[in-house]
Amino acid sequence: MTDWRDKKLAGSKKIAVCIYGQHRLGDHLLPFLRDAYDFSDLGYDTEFFCSIKEYLEFNEWTRPDTTVNEDYRMSNDEIEEQLNKYFHIKDINFISKDTDELLTHSHTAMTLGMADAILLKNKYESEYNLVYDLVFYQRTDSMFNDINIPRHVIKWFDQATLCDVATLQCSNNPKFWIADHLDHRKFMSDNTKPPYTGIQDLFMVSNSLAADAFAYEIMNALSYTPKHLKYTEQIQYPVIDRKNPHFTIIDTLHNIRCGLIKLSSVLNWNRELEYYHYDFTVVRDNFDLDKDPYDLSTFQAHHNQHAAFWLANGDTEWFLQFVESDNQ
Repeated sequence: MTDWRDKKLAGSKKIAVCIYGQHRLGDHLLPFLRDAYDFSDLGYDTEFFCSIKEYLEFNEWTRPDTTVNEDYRMSNDEIEEQLNKYFHIKDINFISKDTDELLTHSHTAMTLGMADAILLKNKYESEYNLVYDLVFYQRTDSMFNDINIPRHVIKWFDQATLCDVATLQCSNNPKFWIADHLDHRKFMSDNTKPPYTGIQDLFMVSNSLAADAFAYEIMNALSYTPKHLKYTEQIQYPVIDRKNPHFTIIDTLHNIRCGLIKLSSVLNWNRELEYYHYDFTVVRDNFDLDKDPYDLSTFQAHHNQHAAFWLANGDTEWFLQFVESDNQ
C-alpha cells in the first residue's frame, strides 16, 4: 500500500491561468505569455479566465508625461477578440469603473480583478465537474526574464508529492500558494524603510483550493464595507488591504490559513537547475513596445525603466549604480 505522503499532486492535468487587470499594451506581450503557459508537450492543457477593467487609469508617478484618454482604450469586443487570438479563453468578464468604486477601496481593485477571474474558473469547474491542478495569476502588462519559469513550476508539480509540499510549506496544509515576497531593497536608498512589502504579485501560482478560498475571502471582505466609507481615510477594517495591494494578498493568505511556498524553493527543488537570477517587471504603455519581448535585453530595458519610477526622491546617481550592477 502506497504511503499517503508519496501521493503525487498531479491529477486532472489541466492548468488554469487567471488574467486580470487593465488591458493597456494591446498584443505586445500576448504571444510571449501564450508560449510561456503552453505545457502541451508536458501533457497539460492550459485554459484561460479573464477579468478585464473597462477603463484605463494611470498613477501620476507612472505616467508623468500624459493624461488618461478614454478613447485610447480598446472596446470590450476588440479586447476579447485580441485575447481569443492568443489564448484558449473559457470565460471573460469586464469590470466597469462604477463597479470597482462600488465594491472596492482604491487599493483593492487589483485583488478584486484576481478574485473575479478565480470565480470564473470556479464556475467553470462546477459546470464541468473538474478541478484544475494549478492556477497561475497573470497581468497582461507584466513579464518575467525567463519564459520557462512557468514550465519549471509544472515540471516540479508533475513530480511533487504531498510530502514535498508539506516540506516546502512546513505544514500539512492542503492549500498552498507559490510566490515570493516583494523585495524593495534594490529600489531604496533609504535603509530605514521596510524592505519587504507583502507578496510579489507579478508571478503567483496556487492550487485550485487555495484560489477559491482566496476569492471568497476577498469578496466577503469587500461586501462588508459600507458604501459611505468608500475612498475615505476611515477604511481600515474589514477591508483587509492596509493601503497596499501586496499586503492585501499576504493578509488574505493568512486569513484563509494558506501555506506559502517560496518560488525559489520550487525552481530549485529537483536540482536540475543551477540557481539562476529570475525577476519580474511591469511594462508600461509608454515604454518601447516595438522591442521583441522574447529578447532578454527587452526585459532588461523594461525592468530598468520601471525601476526608475520608484525613485521618487530623485536619487539618480544611486539608480545608475543599480542599473550598472544589474546589467553585469
